Amino acid sequence: GAANTVKDSQEFTVNTTATFNTLAVNATYSVGDTITVSRTVTNGNTLADYTNSQVTYEVRKIDLSTYMSSNGTWSGVSGYARVVSSLDVGAGTSSSETFSIGPIGATSPGNYEIVGRWTTSCGAVLQTKTTPFTIGPNAPTITNPSASERFVTGSPALTGACTTGSTVDLTIGLGSYSGSCVAGTYSIAPSLVTGSYSVTAT
Repeated sequence: GAANTVKDSQEFTVNTTATFNTLAVNATYSVGDTITVSRTVTNGNTLADYTNSQVTYEVRKIDLSTYMSSNGTWSGVSGYARVVSSLDVGAGTSSSETFSIGPIGATSPGNYEIVGRWTTSCGAVLQTKTTPFTIGPNAPTITNPSASERFVTGSPALTGACTTGSTVDLTIGLGSYSGSCVAGTYSIAPSLVTGSYSVTAT
C-alpha cells in the first residue's frame, strides 16, 4: 500500500460456550394428555453474562404440517407453544424450568417433536435442541352394543369412539376384526353365529 497507510491488527476470540443441556418430554402421548417439559441451558462462559436472552419452544409434527399452540390446539401456521423472554443466565451458571403445554388437541397419530431455541437479546441463536415424541391413538370405546344387548342379525354393526386415522381391533370370542376410525368413530360388522359373546376394543 501507500507509504502513509497505517495498518493495525489484533487477535480476538469468539466463545459462546452456550449449551442446551436438556429438553425432556415423555416418549409417547395421547390426545387429551398434557405435555410436561423440562429444560436446562448453561452459560459456560465464565467472564460474560447472557442478559435478556430468550428461549422459544416449537411443538410440531416432524413433516412440518401442523404446529401446536400453548393451549394444545393445532394449526398449519408455524408458531411457538411457549416463549420465555428476558432470561438472564450469569457467567458460569445454568437456568432450568419445568412447565406444561396442552392438553393436546385433536390431531392424527404420528411422530412429533419439540424444538427449543436459545437466542441472545439481539436474536442470534446460541443453541437449539430437538426432542422427538409420539402421539398415539386414544384407546377406543364401545358404544354399541350396550351391556346384554340382543341382536337378531348375525352381522351386527359394532360401533364406538376412536382417534381419527387409527385402526381399531375388536376381539369377539376367538375371532378378531379390524376397521378404520373415520371422523372419530368406527363401525365393524363381524359375522357371528348364534350365541353369547364378549367384545374388547383395542
